[in-house]
Amino acid sequence: MSFILAYGLDVATYAYIASTALAAVGTYASYSASQQQAKQSKLNAQAQSDAMAAEAAQKAAETDAATRRKMLDQQRFRATQLAEISGQGIQVTGTPLDILANTAAQQQQELIDISYGRDMEQRALAFQGQNALALGSQQSAAAKSQAGATLLSGAASLAGVGSSYYGRPKTATKTTY
Repeated sequence: MSFILAYGLDVATYAYIASTALAAVGTYASYSASQQQAKQSKLNAQAQSDAMAAEAAQKAAETDAATRRKMLDQQRFRATQLAEISGQGIQVTGTPLDILANTAAQQQQELIDISYGRDMEQRALAFQGQNALALGSQQSAAAKSQAGATLLSGAASLAGVGSSYYGRPKTATKTTY
């Protein structure tokens, strides 16, 4: 027995329309969520990379300030050493001159070590920033791929709903005028 409702459509037709609409809405919602996830992955990666760059700039400024302080300390130390040695008279060779030369060499090595540490830290932060961007791109690509699969799945679902509707046996309805 077939029920004819408004506009001459039976219950099965309304069910088909409703299930088709629900499948389409579900597919769109899932696709939209996947697209949003792809966008968010890129934004997160960019934010992380920017944070690494800001941290690198801050660390560079801190290291520069520490280097300036170290150079001033070294200068004071050399001045103190020179003042202590100058009481012994001027000697071109020998222990006092060796002490000054060794001090200068050690202090230069300290500055080189600070510079090397800064360079290594800057490289590490830059590498972390690049890795964050690469990971964000991978996550974004995966989310976009998922969005494509969602569309394909939704299309298959719609096709299944359509085939179940059009494959059902039709009942004859009598139309009276």
